[in-house]
Amino acid sequence: MNNNEIKKLFTGKFILGDSESKKVLILDNKIDEIKNNLKLNPNLKFLLLDLLIMKAIIELNDEQYNFETINKIYEIDNFNLKALILEMRVENWVYGTIREKTINKINNILSKNEEIDYRYLSILKYYEAFYNVELNNLNIGINFLEQSLKFWNKNSSSYRLYGYILKKMNILDKSKEMYMLEKSNKNYYKINRSDYNWSDFDLYLYIIAQNLEIIEDI
Repeated sequence: MNNNEIKKLFTGKFILGDSESKKVLILDNKIDEIKNNLKLNPNLKFLLLDLLIMKAIIELNDEQYNFETINKIYEIDNFNLKALILEMRVENWVYGTIREKTINKINNILSKNEEIDYRYLSILKYYEAFYNVELNNLNIGINFLEQSLKFWNKNSSSYRLYGYILKKMNILDKSKEMYMLEKSNKNYYKINRSDYNWSDFDLYLYIIAQNLEIIEDI
């Protein structure tokens, strides 16, 4: 599988155009192909991880999501940052919250990853804020959100959660301002399609393997 084939596999057409079962079948075939060649070329491990991440993303539409693919990613790379973000996203969807043991992975995984993209850092701080808001630790949540927005001031999810907290605290003018910032940053990323749409977390998941330039048709 050459670079052009890899890039074609991860285009927006593949993501948006095919049925879920067809996508999984294509990915499973590629995953098996890479596994068979892994001993001859250990560097294929990184491509294998990206394929598994893409499979985990596609499986988000499965109502019986069982974390199997995410666990396979951890088996290969126990400190995989993308898997952690996916795990938190899925837990929020499946359980309606994020488990404490998952939140506790953040600092450990961050310590094992160098040169982390500021948008990843922003998203992680957002989830730490979300976790604390669930516990009604509103001031701690605000602190994490301010860190999130300091890393990346176009994270619309952080503005939305900030607006929710302030509304709950009856700080209504500031809450309204945050909701407006959420809306304006979502609009910004819808207009500027040449940029990664990290602002909308669901769309962010489709382009998580950023090293493969998955932006052409999104």
